[in-house]
Amino acid sequence: MQRLRRPPRVDRLQTEQRRHRARIGRWIYLLLLLGLVVWLLNIFFGDRVYLSAPGMVTRDQVAVSVSYSGRVTALHVREGDRVEAGQRLATLESLPVQRDVANLSAQWAEWRRRRAALAAERYTIRRMLPVAREQASTIAELLGLREKAYEEGLSTHLTLHELVTADYRSTLQATELEAREQGIAREIDTLDDIVTRFERSLDGVRARFDGGEVYARHDGIITDVHVKAGGHTGQPGDLMTMVVGEPYVLAYIPPGALYSVSEGDRVRVSYGFERLDGIVESIRPVSVRLPEEFQRAFQPRQRSQIVRVNLTNGTIPPAFTAVQVSASGGWWSRGGSNP
Repeated sequence: MQRLRRPPRVDRLQTEQRRHRARIGRWIYLLLLLGLVVWLLNIFFGDRVYLSAPGMVTRDQVAVSVSYSGRVTALHVREGDRVEAGQRLATLESLPVQRDVANLSAQWAEWRRRRAALAAERYTIRRMLPVAREQASTIAELLGLREKAYEEGLSTHLTLHELVTADYRSTLQATELEAREQGIAREIDTLDDIVTRFERSLDGVRARFDGGEVYARHDGIITDVHVKAGGHTGQPGDLMTMVVGEPYVLAYIPPGALYSVSEGDRVRVSYGFERLDGIVESIRPVSVRLPEEFQRAFQPRQRSQIVRVNLTNGTIPPAFTAVQVSASGGWWSRGGSNP
């Protein structure tokens, strides 16, 4: 006897199994959609809700430049080299500086020659002035004797006219010598001032040029070299840039956020898989444009407030490394500052 197959029940169709799968797919879709919305909200508004600011590790920058134009004959450092104060960085030669030194030297020598000539003339006048004064005094005495003899009825071989003329000339000569000596003294004082100024100018040009050698004034690291060996510098000549001092982080915080940051707050600095601790040192009262690497695409250039963060521990990243600054602690403490 063959057993008949039981017919399927109408209220339990096999196709109804799809409802469970559709429900799971719907939840997955909703979760993905919710995640996308949260991700977009975090991108556009997250930095205004909790502290998550872009930043950059930097140091104080110092420009290495010269006040003259010239040709670079040798470069003794490269980008990334660590240098010490007094270390030679580059060697230059400058035709304008050499021409200025030659002109100043020639003018300085000419003024010294004039001063020497006046000094010699003054020496001569000083030697002749006592003689002229004595001569004028002698002639004045003779003139007095002649007048006395004339009154007494005596006569001499010198006429009164000759004595008066000689007295006038001797007095005039002594007076002229005195006036010339005083004038030469004032001229020498003026020339001494001019010669001193030329000496200072010449010494200043030579000191600034320093034989064409450029030395580092601080301990630091060379970040950019703007010239090449054999190239020419402009006026003024910017040669290279170096960073000095201890590294710190400049963070860019949007103004008007829901959280607050104060000096002394502890923050966390992240780059790659590394985490560093930092302390907010100062909050600059100025809003600046974000660097190009922090600008968002398809949006106008943004401006943010600068916050300086000192690094307290950990491995300090290289200068100009992009980092992320967040509140120290868990995610629940990101809404405000930390004591």
